[in-house]
Amino acid sequence: MFFSIATHFFIVVQQPAWAPYQFWTGFSFFAICTLNCLAISRWEFTSDLDAREVTFFTSNPERLKQFHHILIVFLVLQSVISVLIMWKQQVPAFELSLLLSTLLLIGLDRGNVSSRLKPVLADLALLTPWLILSILS
Repeated sequence: MFFSIATHFFIVVQQPAWAPYQFWTGFSFFAICTLNCLAISRWEFTSDLDAREVTFFTSNPERLKQFHHILIVFLVLQSVISVLIMWKQQVPAFELSLLLSTLLLIGLDRGNVSSRLKPVLADLALLTPWLILSILS
């Protein structure tokens, strides 16, 4: 959460006026960062439970099964926004990056990847689309 707020802070303070789209991008980036952290917490649930760590999922184990649905809802929401932006004949580069990050998180969540690799790959899934976007822009 700190990462997403810190990355938007310098953008926001330099804007003379705030447009609704800036709030949307801030919220969306905050959401994907939060989903990334929740995914890692989900995958480390057993070790966190064994170590008696207090995390979102160790405090709310019933939410473990709901996490995948939250990813799907976020994916659908970003898809709808992307279509609306394309309808205005604009390229939804930011939203496409979010979509790709979300798809990668869903793939990791469903995949048979080692539990030791998943947290690293989740961070890579979060950052790779932004790297691609910066290279293509």
